[in-house]
Parts: sequence; C-alpha cells; structure tokens
Amino acid sequence: MRTTLVLVLVLAANGAATARAAAPTPAIAKKRIERADQLPVHTYAVPNSVSKVLADEKLTAKLASDVRRDLEGDLGAFDIQDAATLREYHGALSRIALLDGRLDDAISHADRVRDLEDKPAVRIISGFVFRAAVAAKRASPAERQATFDATVRKQLASFPYEQVQSELKSAKASLEMQSRNLVMGIVEQQLDPAAKGGTVSKDIAVAVVQMAATMRDILPYKEGAVAALQEVIAAHKVEKPDIWAARNVELPAGKLYSTVNVAVWDGGVDTSLFANRVVEDGAAPAVIAFDRYARPAKGELQPIPAELKDRIPQMKARLKGFSDLQSNIDSAEASEVKQYLSTLKPEQYKGVVEELGLAGNWMHGTHVAGITMAGNPYARLVTGRIEFDWHLLPDPCPSRELVERDARNQQAYVDFFMRHHVRVVNMSWGGSVKGIEEQLELCNIGKTPDERKKIAREYFDIQKAALTKAFASAPQILFVTAAGNSNE
Repeated sequence: MRTTLVLVLVLAANGAATARAAAPTPAIAKKRIERADQLPVHTYAVPNSVSKVLADEKLTAKLASDVRRDLEGDLGAFDIQDAATLREYHGALSRIALLDGRLDDAISHADRVRDLEDKPAVRIISGFVFRAAVAAKRASPAERQATFDATVRKQLASFPYEQVQSELKSAKASLEMQSRNLVMGIVEQQLDPAAKGGTVSKDIAVAVVQMAATMRDILPYKEGAVAALQEVIAAHKVEKPDIWAARNVELPAGKLYSTVNVAVWDGGVDTSLFANRVVEDGAAPAVIAFDRYARPAKGELQPIPAELKDRIPQMKARLKGFSDLQSNIDSAEASEVKQYLSTLKPEQYKGVVEELGLAGNWMHGTHVAGITMAGNPYARLVTGRIEFDWHLLPDPCPSRELVERDARNQQAYVDFFMRHHVRVVNMSWGGSVKGIEEQLELCNIGKTPDERKKIAREYFDIQKAALTKAFASAPQILFVTAAGNSNE
C-alpha cells in the first residue's frame, strides 16, 4: 500500500498521469507476527558512541529518521498481534514526531499507545506528561512552561483520582528522579560500550531517540508537572481504613494441622528470621545455592563484596527511599534519595545503580519469604538460592557453557525440593529472548543482530526446555511463577 501511494504522488508531481490512471494494486496479506522476535532485525550506524549522537542534534535527527523508516515499514508490512510490541512502536514514533515537530503525528501515535493499553488505570493517564510537552512545543518559547503546566493541570483535573492514584504517585516519583545527568549516565556507562563496533540494535536506537525527546522537550518543564501532581495527591490525601486485615488469611497456631514445606527459589533468605520454621538438612537450614556463574555455592544469602559491607545500612535506606517515593511517602529516606539523584554526576551512575541492584538482589528473597510464610504457622521454609547479576555490563556474559550449566541446575534445584518434600515453590524471576539479545549486544557478542537473535533463541530454548522438564518431574509440587513482575 505504501508503494502504491508513493507511485501516485510521484506521477502527479511529474504531470505524467492522473489519479484515475494509477490503478490500485491488489492488497497483499500481511504476515502475521505473534512475537516480537519474529520481526526483522534493524541496525543503525553510530560513531562508536551513543552519547555523541545524543549530544549532536543532526546525528540525533538522522538516527530518528532511520528508526522511523524501519518502524513505519514494519507496521505497514506486518500484522503485529502483540500489544506490547505495538505500544513500543507507537511510543517510539510519538517521540520521534515530537523531536521532528510533527505534533499532530505525535498525538496520533500517543493515542494509539493509549488505545492499546489493557489496564484501565494506565490507559486513563497514558501519556499525560507527553501531551503537555506537545502542547508546550506548539506555544511560543516564552509561553512554553505556562502551557505545559496548564495542560498537565487540566488533564489531572479530569482524572478519576480514586482509580488512578497509584499510577499518579508512580509518575511523580519517576519525574522527580529523572535528570539530564541521570540520562547521560545511562548512555555513557551502559549504552556506549554496546556501540564500540559502530552499530547498535533497534532497541538501543529507540532508547536514544526517546531519551533525546525526554531531555529536550520534557525535562526542562518537569518541575511544573511534579508540583501539579503533588497538589493533586495532597488534596486527596485521606487516612484510609486498612482493607487488608479483612482479606488476610491467618491460620491459628496450636491446631493439629499438618505442616507444609514451601520453597523460596530466589536470591537467598535470611533464615534466622524464621526461627523454628525452617526445614533442616542435617543440623543446618535446607539450602541449595548456585552463584551467577551457575556453579555450586555456599551460604543462604548472596555474599556482599568486602568493600561494600560497611555501606549495607545506606544501601537499605536508599532502597527504602525509592519505595517511599513510589508510594508518595514523605520520609527521610525519600528526601535523601531525591537530593542524592539531583546532584549525581553521569560518571557516578554506574556505581550507584550497581550498588542498589546488589542490595535489592540481596534482600529480595527474604522479602518474598516473609510474604510466603505470613499467616501460616504450619509452613516450613526451604531455600533455593540464585545469584542474580547486578552489573550494568553483564558479568558473566552469556555463553553456551554457562547456559548448559544453568540448565542442569534447574533439575538440581527441583530434585532438592523433592528430597525435602516441598509442596509449593515461589519463583519471583523470569527471562526472555529479548533480554539475552540485549546482554549479547552489551557484551559485543555476535557479528550481526541476526546472529545475536539466533544465539539468544537457542540459549533461551535450552533453558526453557530444562525448566519445563524439571517442573514435569515433580507433579506433586505447585510452582508459582512471576507472571506479573513486569506489569505486562
């Protein structure tokens, strides 16, 4: 259809034919796409540095134009069934249109993103800051901040607060944490290494043009949105009754109920918090552990490097601060995090994010175990410890040897759970082909994106097959997976 339209335009421009003379070509059925990894692979030339592209408006415009060409081409050629992929495409195209000044197109794509959203609350507020940025760009430079602020406030006034309050609090926290230095830190310390070969994938290219739009058309005005959000949230602040007490299921202690062994297959558990409710293996808590290299490990918690041990209290406080920001809790930890991020230099980004990632991995399993054991004095805990990588640049990088070791470990975990008569296993983790592709690109593994795509699919299928086989070997165990962790 695009080819026919271009032909008609060319002929009309040359005066060689009329619209009547250009007979329409028969429609060709689009290829149906069920998964994102079925789409064509696109790559983009960059000057060995993504940050150079972001700093140069001409280079940014060239990259944005190339990305637009390919995204629009895919949308025209394929019947994409996956809503998440369509949201990504139209979201990227909306930002490119904003950069280009094609403001009607920007709104059109933002509307499409909203229409594709299947969560009612998210759909209601979808793109409200972006729409304010578009309105501001339509105004004269002197009126842009006022226009941005007024547009945000008008939209907020129309939202049913009770339905969208959680999403608005999250939006406020996200805006408060964003800064130019934070964006440049991501680019310089995480994306630049992937560009050393002179090309980047579609995912990185899309990230760059979206960052450019954020830096140029949203961050300069963000304080107006933060202030408006704060006012709305404060105006609706009420002391709500605790609705969860009535929903909790708590079994009374001291009854002749059978105990049930449950496993937390996660980043490790501080079993000392659960006293006599831990299954023992000999005289020690029942724990099976493998490190991030998929080799057998000791200990129920992921080790903290010696140089960071004295920073554990601060790491915990900052994680609490992030959580409080998300919930609009005005705590000392939240204030410290905002202050810290506002003064962060780009070169500090890597250390800060990796430290927080390590702390999160270290605490997550214990947090999950607390939820798992709550209200059930008859539950008995078994620990399956995974060591998740916390580095921005993967360590270790994906390899067939690593994948095969990890695949063998899946059965080792399940065998351990069976030996200890586990009936329920909680697994708050996951993986994807796309995630492996991203790791391969960051590690500069694979000569082309097509090669990385093939490797990633192979590695993913090996792990998936091993995990599926391990599950099937234990039909008496209920495996609870983290289907909602990515809010998709």
